[in-house]
Amino acid sequence: MGLGHWLRIGSYLDLDYVYGTLSRADGEDPLDYRALMQHLAKLYVVATQVETGQGRYFTKANLYQDDYRIFMASRCVPGINQPYEIDRIKYFDGALIDPIPLEKAFATGTNAWWCC
Repeated sequence: MGLGHWLRIGSYLDLDYVYGTLSRADGEDPLDYRALMQHLAKLYVVATQVETGQGRYFTKANLYQDDYRIFMASRCVPGINQPYEIDRIKYFDGALIDPIPLEKAFATGTNAWWCC
C-alpha cells in the first residue's frame, strides 16, 4: 500500500498482493482453504456491481484454492482502489450496497460468516 503503488496502478492498496501473494497456499500467510471449505458455516461475501449498483453475494461455490478474487472484489473502496473485475463485471466494496447485511443474514440463517 502506498503512493508509489497508487501512481503505478491507480490503487492505494494492492489487493492482489494481500489476497494473492500472501494468502495463497505457498504464501507468507496462507489462508487455510481446506478448513474454510470444510467448516459447516455458510460463507457470504458481498460486493457492489459498479455498473448497476446492485449487490452480489458470493458463496463458497465462488471460492477456489489460491483464487480469492471474491475477497478482492469485496474490499475495493472507491477512491482508494480501482474496481476489481470478475468475469468481466467490475465490483467495489460490498459495504456500499449492504453495510450491515442483517436482512440477508436473517433470510439465510444464523450459521454463516459474512464479509462485506
